[in-house]
Amino acid sequence: MKKIAILLLLTIIFLPFTSNAISLNVLKSHPELYTPIPTKQNMSIYYEPSQTKVIQYNPPYYTIETTSYYVAYQYNTIAEVTTYYNYDWNNSIENLIREAAIEVLNEKPSKDYEYFETASRKKLAEKLFNNSGITKVGGTTTYWALNGDYLNREQNDNIPTEVKISSPASSVANFAFKQVYNKPFTLDIK
Repeated sequence: MKKIAILLLLTIIFLPFTSNAISLNVLKSHPELYTPIPTKQNMSIYYEPSQTKVIQYNPPYYTIETTSYYVAYQYNTIAEVTTYYNYDWNNSIENLIREAAIEVLNEKPSKDYEYFETASRKKLAEKLFNNSGITKVGGTTTYWALNGDYLNREQNDNIPTEVKISSPASSVANFAFKQVYNKPFTLDIK
C-alpha cells in the first residue's frame, strides 16, 4: 500500500513535466504544430503558431507573445522560450524605406547620381542596423533534452533588450509579426 501511495505521489509530482514534454522528434514530426524558422546559426528554431498572442495593438506600437523552441545540437538541448516582442513601427523596414524615399525625392541629387544612390542606401542600412525597432522581454524558459527529458525551468529577466537584425530572436520576432499582421516588420537576413 505504501509503495502504491509513493508511486501515486511521484506520478502527481512529475506529471506536469512529462505531459508537455518536447523532444526533437515531436518538433520534426508535427509541422502542423511547430513551424521551422530558417536560421544561419548552428541551431534549429521551431515556432509554435498556436501560442502566439497579441498583447498590445496600439499603432505604431505592438507587442506579441510567442513560444519558440531553440534546438542546440551541440548541447543536446531544446530551450522552450516564451518571449514578449515589442515593435516600434517607426523603425520597421517599410517605414524606413518610405522615409528614405521621401528624403531622396526632397533632395537634389548630386552630379554623381550613383554616389547619391549609394549614400542613400548606406544611410537606410545604418538606420536599420542601429535600431531594429524590436525589443524583447523574456518570459520563461524550459529546458529539455533532445529525447524529451525535462531538465529545468527558469523565469527570465523582465528587462527589455534590443533585438539585433540577423539574430535568432530577430527571425522569430519577424516571423511572429508576419503571422499576425501579414507583412514583415524587418529584413530576414540569413
